[in-house]
Amino acid sequence: MTEYVIRHRTVYTYKNTVLDSQNLSCLLPSTFPGQEVIHWKLEMDPVPEWTHHWQDVYGNWRDAFSLSVPHDSLEIIMAAKVNRNAPLRKDSVLPWEAVVFTIGASLKMQRQ
Repeated sequence: MTEYVIRHRTVYTYKNTVLDSQNLSCLLPSTFPGQEVIHWKLEMDPVPEWTHHWQDVYGNWRDAFSLSVPHDSLEIIMAAKVNRNAPLRKDSVLPWEAVVFTIGASLKMQRQ
């Protein structure tokens, strides 16, 4: 079993002061066969007036929150401890470059 500590930080900086914002965060890892989330924490600055934490129909965790105080920036920090008891698959024969879109291919797909 391998334990991972994951930390993700998102910062929004606004040109003008924001008086109100509604937000949806999709940052928490999932528990599934071979992976178990032991602990997680989500922090926001400024602190929201209300939050709602739920799992969608696909099993992904979502956090909605609202800020009604003037703010020039918003910082969201997610920290989690995850145990992996299944080895990572290394059976792909394709190099990374072969599975990512180029910018041009991505734009072409969006227009279709």
